[in-house]
Amino acid sequence: MKYEIEKLPKKTYKLKITIEAEKVKETHNHVISETAKATEVPGFRKGSAPINLVEPQLDKAKIRGEVVNHLVPPAYDQAIKESLIKPILLPKIEIVKFEEGKDLVFEATTCEAPEIILGSYRDEIAKLKTQNSKQILGADGQPAGEPHAKSGTDPEQERISKVLDCLLESSTVEISDLLIEEEVNHMLGRLVDQTGRLGITVDQYLASISKDVQTLKNEYKSGAEKSLMLEFLLVEVAKNENLKVDENEVSATINVAPDEESRKSLSDPANQTYLRSVLLKNKTAQKLLEYLK
Repeated sequence: MKYEIEKLPKKTYKLKITIEAEKVKETHNHVISETAKATEVPGFRKGSAPINLVEPQLDKAKIRGEVVNHLVPPAYDQAIKESLIKPILLPKIEIVKFEEGKDLVFEATTCEAPEIILGSYRDEIAKLKTQNSKQILGADGQPAGEPHAKSGTDPEQERISKVLDCLLESSTVEISDLLIEEEVNHMLGRLVDQTGRLGITVDQYLASISKDVQTLKNEYKSGAEKSLMLEFLLVEVAKNENLKVDENEVSATINVAPDEESRKSLSDPANQTYLRSVLLKNKTAQKLLEYLK
């Protein structure tokens, strides 16, 4: 196996990987042999017919797919290990060449966590505090009434939104297009589920709000990029502020779940990892609010 690496913008990498023809042939023969064991040929016991009689009956597309499944993942893993790339998502695979008797060539595109440069977010939030103080003083120089009461918005959420915007404006982080595309697909998947539960199609929903798929994707893309930027920035701020979530905080959150089934689900190790990340982000957001007080 050999590979070439093309470094793309935003910590994105494209690997062109070649698997030698001899290895491809060996794997193809192995797949044929294994498939033949489960194939019935008239006049022979299952799995005992000669390969030359079994092979014409096999689905060639399925065999090719199995060969790819056998060869591509380990070749990709080896290339990633040797190149010291640290991907944070599954690769986007494209088969470039796959012909009988020739090398198998494929491309794998992936990305690493983005490079993050935290700006002077504390100072920027402090400036916001000063601006807010000026804005809420009445004509008599005394604090005016809370403006949120009329709008019905949550004051706490509004303050969090402001400090997060400060964090975004004062920091630098470039998100790979691959990550944004993946997040947009997740958002579209959730929309399909939601409209399905309502008994309508996505097209019907879009028609009702006078939008097309491309417009929706563009809107999702903008939201997805901002969401991902905040995800990475909050993790970096947590490191910078030396914030952590301990086991007691995780246990306390699980214990206040409304029912036994929810508590059991949250106790699952995979869910605990997600829960810990949510708690850390919330703690980080609260820490940022302290600079606004």
